[in-house]
Amino acid sequence: MKYGRELQTRINLKDASIINENSTDTLKQYAVLDEHRRMGDNVVSVEVYCSHSFLERGV
Repeated sequence: MKYGRELQTRINLKDASIINENSTDTLKQYAVLDEHRRMGDNVVSVEVYCSHSFLERGV
């Protein structure tokens, strides 16, 4: 979770492609953990941006 002016999801994949969306709907497809607490094999990182005062102050 990071501060951003609007809700946004950024998913970085191993093939160097980046998925950007102004919602969190894509998280269900790429960022759900399996029974071993791992994301899909093609996911490098997931970032979610939200405009919350705690995130803006770095809490």
